Parts: sequence; structure tokens; C-alpha cells
Amino acid sequence: MTTPFVPSTIRIISPREETPVFGEVLFESDGGDRVTIRLDLEACGALRQVIYDLERKLAEAS
Repeated sequence: MTTPFVPSTIRIISPREETPVFGEVLFESDGGDRVTIRLDLEACGALRQVIYDLERKLAEAS
């Protein structure tokens, strides 16, 4: 049976010069596993907003 990948860190990486229309999203687990996905800039912006909203709601709840 495989262990599910549970990220503990999500980082949105700014576009690189060679791929200016894409950003990368890096998911890392506490165990050191990493998954990187490439999204267009609009999707990166939307994901950044979702993460910001979740962080704000968590802060309000505590």
C-alpha cells in the first residue's frame, strides 16, 4: 500500500526568464518528498489568493 502525499509546505515560485508565462507551485512534505507543478500565471494568481484567504481565516479562527 502506498502512503498518501500530504504537503506541509506550498510555495508559489515566480516565473523564470525561460518560461515567462508559467509559474511553478512546489508542494513539500515533512518527509522531504516534493512535487512541482507548472501553471499559467492566471492560475498561479488564483492559487495565491486561495492560500491567502485560507491563512487569513485560520488566523481569525485562532
